[in-house]
Amino acid sequence: MRKAARYMPSAIILLLFSLARPAVAAVSTCEPDGLQSTGAVYRVCMPETWNGDLVLFAHGYVGFNEPVAIPEDQLVLPDGTSVPEIVNKLGYAFATTSYRTNGLAVLQGIDDLLDLVNVFNGTHGRARRVYLVGPSEGGIVTALAVERHPEVLAGFAIVVFMANRQPLTGIEAALPDAASREEYRSIVRANGALP
Repeated sequence: MRKAARYMPSAIILLLFSLARPAVAAVSTCEPDGLQSTGAVYRVCMPETWNGDLVLFAHGYVGFNEPVAIPEDQLVLPDGTSVPEIVNKLGYAFATTSYRTNGLAVLQGIDDLLDLVNVFNGTHGRARRVYLVGPSEGGIVTALAVERHPEVLAGFAIVVFMANRQPLTGIEAALPDAASREEYRSIVRANGALP
């Protein structure tokens, strides 16, 4: 029973994401981007009335040859709706990080997200609960982070998208080259916790 209660807030957040409609004349609530000690860029967006909870967004894969930056395209739904605005309208604070490196950055992503919780708590006051949401590679980051740090994360949602109405065939299929696929396999082998 207690285990099921832990996942209930995440299920509610996921349901609300799916029901949210684009805002009319939405105004950004995001603060200027900051820099983490690891070199990762972070962003915090606060609602007008904060409910005390924080939603962290673990972004999906970004090519290893791209500059380290918050992947803006992953913060907007196909209809143009802003993910931070949806979260803020529900009363939650929103925060995300670029991670310190691109490519397959699962372990670095976890470390940078945990550091971001500390940054947030230091600048906005301690969040009552922290939820982690992640699509694609961010789903792997989310699953492993929740498994390893349940004392920090109160709940989670892993978001899986469909490409051209076809089921996704796995992370390896989406990786751009053999080196990235081998890096993914080595992380899976080393941690033994990933599918």
